[in-house]
Parts: sequence; structure tokens; C-alpha cells
Amino acid sequence: MSIRESKKRDGYNTEEVDLSGVSSKPDTISEFMAVLDSNEERVDGDSGMSSSTNDTLKTFRGMYLKKKFSGLTTPILAVLTILCLYHNSTQDYTSKSSHIDSLSNEVIQGEDYTDVRRTLSVNLGGGDCLWTNSKQADQSKPLFTSLVVAYPGSGKRTTFLNLEGLTELVSGDDWILRFEPPETKYAFMKTAYPQHHGTWGWEDRSHQALLIVRNPRWALVNFHHMLYEIDFSDSWIKSYQHVQYTYTKRTPLEDWAIFRDLRFDHEIRLWGWLIDFWMEGGLLRSPYTNEMVDEETWRMALQPHIYTEAELMAMPSSPEPYYDPHCINDIQNGCVPTEVVSFERILSNSTGPAEIAKLAATIQGKPGISMIEEEARECVWWEMANPEVGGQGKTSIPHHWNRDNIGPDEEEFLFTKPQMEKILEELYRVRAKYSEPDWVGDANAEQLVQYFNVYIAEDEAELATM
Repeated sequence: MSIRESKKRDGYNTEEVDLSGVSSKPDTISEFMAVLDSNEERVDGDSGMSSSTNDTLKTFRGMYLKKKFSGLTTPILAVLTILCLYHNSTQDYTSKSSHIDSLSNEVIQGEDYTDVRRTLSVNLGGGDCLWTNSKQADQSKPLFTSLVVAYPGSGKRTTFLNLEGLTELVSGDDWILRFEPPETKYAFMKTAYPQHHGTWGWEDRSHQALLIVRNPRWALVNFHHMLYEIDFSDSWIKSYQHVQYTYTKRTPLEDWAIFRDLRFDHEIRLWGWLIDFWMEGGLLRSPYTNEMVDEETWRMALQPHIYTEAELMAMPSSPEPYYDPHCINDIQNGCVPTEVVSFERILSNSTGPAEIAKLAATIQGKPGISMIEEEARECVWWEMANPEVGGQGKTSIPHHWNRDNIGPDEEEFLFTKPQMEKILEELYRVRAKYSEPDWVGDANAEQLVQYFNVYIAEDEAELATM
């Protein structure tokens, strides 16, 4: 049986490790070790597998032996692992388009190439640029780290790809699964914390938070797409076997309806709860009552797989405010976002460059951060942007728009009328909250209200057709 198979996907070759002989159960460590050993032998021989993939396998084997991956069994944790492996294995196989090749040749042959060279994005002058791959930050120097925060399915990937394009620096994730030492510093860390698919995994290595919001009517749908693509995996191995399907298809409508009706009430609360957590600097609240709670009740709220909604609803509120210790001790500028942006505006070809410019302003001149010249920044956005709006979409990491190829159209994923009413209730709640006198003059609150007004108008129009 061939240990390596080369496949074409979205213009890129990916190398896959054959796991067909491995049980999908998470406790079959010896079987998984045998597969890694076999792959290492093939790598050292004539398999043609890249040295970066070989290094990844060996590093992963060492980590697996040391930690046995205790706790890496939740679906989102597993898919984060997958995407890191996928990103590493594809970097050596990126196939450049003829357009990019011609631009690259022009720059390389020019006398001033050394003056404009960048590892990730090259300023070609006149507003043109060249998109290439990112790299790890210099670990020997101070580095300013930004948290890219959002509810799952709300655009963290789109945001950090833009930031990588501007800075040449690779991003990390809250599970620290890029197979680097745990103390590795990243310029950007993406997380869904405190939602239960996120974790505070970077200790005290962060300086500011950047909050991304998306209309919950679509955020919940895309959250489910990811779970479906990995077949609702409950093990790392099963998720790894499904790596080729991430960001490639949408859920069958009948499966979406089941998930929607089981999880809707819980997830719509978490959408607004996450926004409140960061906007209020880590103030502990119940996602079910929005009342302040103490640390014990907060810890229970982070474990919905253990405690029922009825148990959490019955917990008393707290007359005194409690704050997440991470927001006090582990992030230099606190949990209040330095900037708030909208996923929809980042994707729009009329507002995308300006929305990303807001984020760029928060990292300009920070330690360890060197951004491409301002004249080329809009070009970087267009290189990343969805081809459907005229962009090149050049990256080895899959994008959400690849899902257009398989499954129903996005517009077919509907909510029931009562559910749409609840979505609007939550939007009315957060709009009213951040319009209160206490928030007057707060730029982030004012920006959120503008976003919420757009979401409300869109969702009210949909509700009117039901």
C-alpha cells in the first residue's frame, strides 16, 4: 500500500499520510506510532515527501509520546491540529499562477529587488504586490502579540490571513498546535475564548485583543459546516483523516436542521456572551441570564458538556463583579478590544481594505512588527480576497468560499421563524446595551451598534418573508 498519495486541491498539491490501518479510537497510540514510524522510514528513503513534512511528523511523534495528546479529543481542537499540519505540508507545494510568476520574474530581474523584498508580501511599487508564504517571528527579539477573537465561524481565518499578508509573520492558535515549543511567540493568536471551543492557551504572551463580529444568522451556520466537514469527529485520528474535506463542502440540509434545533438556543446566547466578555474586559457573566456571576458559576458555564442548562440557570447571580484573572494578569492591555471589525466588511470589495487598515493601525510600529509599505496594503487585501469579488485568493490555507463547490447554496441554510425571532432578540439586546449612556463615547461600542444595525435590518427583512 502506498504510504503517500499526491492530490490536487484548489491548485495546490498536498501530501497525505495513510491512516487506513489505524483505528479511529483515540486510545490506539501504538497503532498510530507505527504509522508515523513507517512514514519516517519512507521519508528517509525515496518517497519524495518534503523535509518540512518529515520534520512535522517527527516533531508530532515526539509530542505524542510525551503528552499522548490527553484532552485533544474535541472536534474543534482536532480540526485546529489538522489545519496546522495541512498548512505545513502544503507550503512546499504551492503552485504559483502565471500572473504571480511573471510579477516575481520582473522583480527578481530588477536592480532594486533587495530594497523591496519581503518574505510574505513584496511591494512591487505603484500599488502592486507579490503574495508569498509567511514565516515564524524572530524568537530572539521582543514581539507584540495580538489576539484575534471571534465566535466560531465568524472570520478569524480571514482576519489573520490579512494580517499575515501585511506583516510577513505567521499566526498561531489558542491550542498552540503548530508543533512548535509551547513558549513560541506569535504576532497573532486566534481564539474563540471563552466559548467552549476556545481556550486560553498562550499564557501571558499577549498584548492586545482584536474583536471580529459576524451576523449570528450566518456565524452559526458556518460553525456547523466545520463540524460537518470533520464528520463530527470525537478523535484526533478521525479528524486528521478528514483534513482534505475542511473548507470544501456544506452540510446536507437535513443534517443542518438536526444540529440547528438541538444547539440553537445555547449557541445564540454564546454569540452575544462572547462579545460582552471582551467588551467588558473579562467581566464574568452567565450566558443564560446575562447576570454577573462568581468564579465558581463561571467555571461551570465553560463546561456545557457537564452541566445542564437548568443547573446553570439556577445558579445565583453575584452582587459583586468578578473578572477573568487572565484579563488582569495575562494580557498587557487588558481584554477590552483595541479595535472591533466586521467580517462582512472585511470581505466586501468596497470596505475590505479600509476595515483591515483599522487593524493595521493597532500594530503599526509595535515591537517585532514590520508591515509592508502603505501603498501596497490594499493590493495585499486583493491578493487574499475571494476570487468572486475580483481577488486572487492566493494562500495555501483553505478558505470558506471553497465550500461553494459541494453542497447546497449558503442561502438554503434557514432558521425557523421562532429562531429568527430569537436571533433578532439577541441583536436587539446587544444593540440596546452598547447604546446605553455608560457606553457613550466608546468608539468600539459605537462601531458595534453600527454593525448590529446592519445585521438587524438584514435579519428583519428575512423574517418578513417567513
